[in-house]
Amino acid sequence: MNYTFQSFAKLNLSLYVGPQNTEGLHPLRSLFYAIDLYDEIQIKLSDTSSHHIDFLGMNVDGVNTCSRVFDLMQDHLDRFWSVTVIKHIPMGAGLGGGSSNAGTLIRALNTIEALDLAHDDLLAIAKHIGSDVPFFLTGGACDVSGIGDVVRPLQHQPPFYFVLVFPNQPCHTSDIYAHFDMLGDSDDLSTLGEDALFSYGYNSLAHAVFDKFPDLNDLKQRIESIVSLPVFLSGSGSTLYLMMEDPVVQSTVFDKLTVALDCRVHKCSSVVGTEGRT
Repeated sequence: MNYTFQSFAKLNLSLYVGPQNTEGLHPLRSLFYAIDLYDEIQIKLSDTSSHHIDFLGMNVDGVNTCSRVFDLMQDHLDRFWSVTVIKHIPMGAGLGGGSSNAGTLIRALNTIEALDLAHDDLLAIAKHIGSDVPFFLTGGACDVSGIGDVVRPLQHQPPFYFVLVFPNQPCHTSDIYAHFDMLGDSDDLSTLGEDALFSYGYNSLAHAVFDKFPDLNDLKQRIESIVSLPVFLSGSGSTLYLMMEDPVVQSTVFDKLTVALDCRVHKCSSVVGTEGRT
């Protein structure tokens, strides 16, 4: 039996980051939106007595988020699996590709092996892999806090249409956070009201990213001059995105930027409800 799962990317529509805690981790508050840019994860029984993972389309280290899933779930699994991840989500892009792969694989193994693990059990596994992984157990639109481990699904969120720009400059999360700490840009999360979550486009890591990579800020400003719309940064970068409520506007922006820029441009939509925020 062969199984196929879609592993969706995410955008941070707002992101507030606090100072490091005693464990060296940064608490955050963020509005996560799943988007319909996805990797494809194909799973079948392995013909050997070991798990096997292949990545197609990008070079991924042998020790990765998916291999860590197998390490952490091995005691629950009765069979060995062969996994092929067909990559479309860029690496070092602030879109959570590796985290999505891990979260999707956790859910997939729970399903195809009929493990019936409770959400809290899956969450415990996800938390050991990375701060974004818990979100991908839920998907959709979520209020994410703590160190990424507190995920509150938000019902009836408005749909958005996005144009993504992938600069030819990956950003490594650890480097961005180190620069963020050096600049002292942290937020006081205790003072944030509920409305702050919906300050679309706010990203407290943006200063660190643009300070470390001035060319990204130049690209942001160039895009804004071309389409006369604000441009935002997702997560720790490097993806720049524009958001809109009208797919016709989205197509117009996409066409303009595809012609004007020498980097990859992609259009996508949110994977959430359609009835307005509650």
